[in-house]
Amino acid sequence: MKEEILDQIETWVEDIGVGMLVTHGNSDNLSSRPMEVVTTDLENGFFYFFSDSNTIKITEIAQNSGSLISFSCPKKKIYLSVEGNAFVINDKNEFQKHWNDKVSLWYPQGIDDEKLRLISFKIEDIEFWSPEDNNLFRSYKILLSNILGERPKVDQHKKIDF
Repeated sequence: MKEEILDQIETWVEDIGVGMLVTHGNSDNLSSRPMEVVTTDLENGFFYFFSDSNTIKITEIAQNSGSLISFSCPKKKIYLSVEGNAFVINDKNEFQKHWNDKVSLWYPQGIDDEKLRLISFKIEDIEFWSPEDNNLFRSYKILLSNILGERPKVDQHKKIDF
């Protein structure tokens, strides 16, 4: 069951592509920015992102690794909140493992770019909300619940610990 859910989550993340990475900023304020996932490895509990070394997020991660990534696809009513720890990697062998053509658009010098860093996000838990049924059946359940004077139960909400 967990493997099936993780496969679904991996598909959602790959389809959505960009998540909001939240880190602890100055005075422990939260700071967020969009980040494109370059590799998803839910079997081992990781997401990977590339970044420049001179960005504030790199400094924030070095000071406090506790982070969160949120993904959403409102059209499909899919929402994910991923809690974990982010780490900065400066290793060309690791860069090569996660390199793809899209990354080369941002870093034309390739893995030899001095500013290139890999952010490894170790997942602690994933919480998600998604529809259990297709839109037509979902609408039917909402209508029926309304007629019966009940609160609709149309979405699944789960939390998975790693």
